[in-house]
Amino acid sequence: MKDSAKKIFLRLLLIAIPFAILFFVCIEFILPPIAVNSIEDTLKKSMQTDDVTLTVETTPRFLITFGRLDEAHAEIVNGKISGFPMSLMNIDFKNTQMDFEKFFLESKIVFGNDDIFVKSVINEENLREFIETKLPDWKLDKFQIKDVKINSDAIRISGSYPMFNQSIDVNIAGTLEIENGSLFVKMSSLNVNSPIMRQANIDSIPQQLKILDSENLMYGLHLKRVELRDGSILLEAEKLEAKNLEAK
Repeated sequence: MKDSAKKIFLRLLLIAIPFAILFFVCIEFILPPIAVNSIEDTLKKSMQTDDVTLTVETTPRFLITFGRLDEAHAEIVNGKISGFPMSLMNIDFKNTQMDFEKFFLESKIVFGNDDIFVKSVINEENLREFIETKLPDWKLDKFQIKDVKINSDAIRISGSYPMFNQSIDVNIAGTLEIENGSLFVKMSSLNVNSPIMRQANIDSIPQQLKILDSENLMYGLHLKRVELRDGSILLEAEKLEAKNLEAK
């Protein structure tokens, strides 16, 4: 009887071992890459770009399947945040726990109290594209942009404004500043090559315009620093509280 029980036990063990090995291989080597690819695809949809590279480090690796990211780095090329095009974004996640139920069922990336840091580069073409989309909101839809230049001391925008069958040259200079977590462009000078335009009060363009609202930033990010460079803008942000990022 004892020999019979041993034989049954050995048979069950021989059956169980391959399944245990298969289970280990799945959760350690197969499922984590699938989870990373799924996160990467959601980032692509949310950032409106196909150029996203995500690397994840977690020990043990199978915890990635359950949403644990010890360290993760996302490089996003030509993506958008709140409609603002950016040539390059680098996002670093540390000690992150994702809600994978929301991720798989609702296509939402939800984080807890984690560290998230973002560095973005905005080039002149990005800035021009964004300004052109915002002109109607700023009641400047008739303004035609000719050129956008970014220097370490200021942003300079040259364009024209149609009036009385004339095309009047306008040159605007300003800087970027962060206030209460939002990004504003503050005008420092406005040059209009026409007395008629000044009489029409066209130079009463708002001196301060909000271009990124803190309430609309993903992951509950809070803008931390903005720096003008020759040809580009460096924008840094960090996470203060959890928010959702939904793939639309």
